[in-house]
Amino acid sequence: MPRRFSALLPPLELGSETVGRPISRLGKSHCYKQSQLAAQIGISNRLVSDCEYRRLPLNDELVVRFALALHVSTDEFLGLAPRPDAAEGFDGRIMRRVTKIEQLPVTQLDAPLRTIDDGYQGYREMTVRRNSLCRE
Repeated sequence: MPRRFSALLPPLELGSETVGRPISRLGKSHCYKQSQLAAQIGISNRLVSDCEYRRLPLNDELVVRFALALHVSTDEFLGLAPRPDAAEGFDGRIMRRVTKIEQLPVTQLDAPLRTIDDGYQGYREMTVRRNSLCRE
């Protein structure tokens, strides 16, 4: 059995967020329900809830599984590094859709990408038209 580390360490300053808080915060930003997150990780809803509310400590494997399921690094999950897409109002639904599109075979990418391009172009034209009407 390994020896227990008995040295007194200074407390870590990780901000006000508890270790379980990223599960809730990141899950909501990706529009995941607890049941969806649990299914993606391969654990029960109860285990997700217990980790989120600190009734069960997170071990290294659970941290990695949560980080992979939430599409963040373990440092970002633990609050040690800021998320690159942590802009206000970030919508996780977009990232989930992009991830699904990236998993398509190359031969099937044309239709979704063309749809995105057409939608964006239509939005830009509508915005330009609306702005020109507002100036009149």
